[in-house]
Amino acid sequence: MKIYCSIFLLIGFSISCSQAQINNAELQKMYNDDQTARSEANIDWLKLDKADSLREKRVYQLLKSKQVLTAPDYENAALIFQHGADSASYRMAVKMMEKAVEIDLNINRWLLAAATDRYLVSIGKPQIYGTQYYKETREGPFLMCDLDTTKINDEERRKFNVPTLAEQKLKLIEMNRNIRN
Repeated sequence: MKIYCSIFLLIGFSISCSQAQINNAELQKMYNDDQTARSEANIDWLKLDKADSLREKRVYQLLKSKQVLTAPDYENAALIFQHGADSASYRMAVKMMEKAVEIDLNINRWLLAAATDRYLVSIGKPQIYGTQYYKETREGPFLMCDLDTTKINDEERRKFNVPTLAEQKLKLIEMNRNIRN
């Protein structure tokens, strides 16, 4: 009887461990929906804001019910929070990406840099990686949000798949060239 119970426990443990490794399909769909909505030619921003809000609410529910488990799950959740409407959402994006990196050191860290920058800008501080741009008017040129170049060096930017400062200057020129054409 002891052997049978031990095998049963071992099988049960194996099943629960393998289930923990499965990415959350609902989170993946929310990520895909988020990206698809942003790739449309004429975005209805009111509709998109509402959809973003609903996705964010659902991610909180998934987190509460412990259905966000893998690095891709946390990365998908981070993107949903990255497209939130306030500092609290952006801070959650940072937390989600920190967890994703903790689980998988090989995960693309660009979203962690972007979430960090967006959070800093949202609380009135300069960004540190250089991922955030804005326009003062719809027709105006892109501008880079304030950047504190003393916190992160170009080597660290590369680790986070962020362009170097020199590359960022060229990117800004190219972004503005594209809106004129």
